[in-house]
Amino acid sequence: MKIKHSIVVLSYNQEKLLPKTLDSILNQSVMPYEIVICDDASTDNTKDIINSYYLQYPNLIVPVFNDINQGIFRNFNQSLSYPQGDLITYVSGDDLLPENILEEYDRFIMNNEIDCAGSFNISTNILILHTDGEMEPKSNTNHFGNRVFIDDKREIVELVLCNCLWGWDTGISRGLLDKLKKIGIRTDIGYQADLLWHIDKLFFADKVFFLNAYGYIYREGVGVTVATKLKEHYNSKCKVIHEIYLKYKYYMSLKSKKYIIFDLSFLKYNSDPTCKNYFYMFKNYLAFLFKNKFPEGNHYKGKFWGIIIPVNIKQVLKKALNRT
Repeated sequence: MKIKHSIVVLSYNQEKLLPKTLDSILNQSVMPYEIVICDDASTDNTKDIINSYYLQYPNLIVPVFNDINQGIFRNFNQSLSYPQGDLITYVSGDDLLPENILEEYDRFIMNNEIDCAGSFNISTNILILHTDGEMEPKSNTNHFGNRVFIDDKREIVELVLCNCLWGWDTGISRGLLDKLKKIGIRTDIGYQADLLWHIDKLFFADKVFFLNAYGYIYREGVGVTVATKLKEHYNSKCKVIHEIYLKYKYYMSLKSKKYIIFDLSFLKYNSDPTCKNYFYMFKNYLAFLFKNKFPEGNHYKGKFWGIIIPVNIKQVLKKALNRT
């Protein structure tokens, strides 16, 4: 059975990077069934670039243009109804697909006799492309080991909350996408809403498979998160964690709860560096480490001194001295 791959590209004002994104898809060893490009009312030349690719590949590219800018999450929700393939992969208009990844998906599905009509997600490793051109690999093998899939919902929630299950919206089956259409990504809790979406996606899958290959290349230093202020980051994360707790509290381990408390206190300190917030963060840091370790892949792992002596500690001390 030939697997139909739907690639959905979300674009907005990415005239400089979008051609490389589209070329990374078109240069795959397995040609996708369709490339749906959902543009969120770009004001630069992005629309012209999309039209030029459409003229070259009219039977492959499906352009969708918003008349009014909807924002990244509303554009994403609208896009859920467009793909018609068996396996759906989302790509941001400034990121890339690694070589031959669609072929890797095909081989993995055939070797493991996966029913494409089922509800599943295929998690992969990812690559981070830094601004200096260096590639940093982020691997999920530490969590999956030799397992082909995870079916423990508690483990899935913990891995996502502890920020150590790498992966984007790739390898989504048609059956799972049909479930997710009814949920969508929240548009009222800030840009960190994708954390809740990531848990929803994996939680509602009947199986979460692991393909030990690099399935996505994320470009560092571009995109919506770069321009987001620390206080907005903290406020959005608080709202998202609150929603996750209400929805998944019975699947949250003590470790994940302690990690969340520390993570939020760290964000709060960085958004408002005061002595009070520093000691609150430090207390929660020690509380987490009392019986736990940061898992492999977590961004806090190996940064002990960077946490207890942060770069803005001079600013905190200066504030404290000025008040005395």
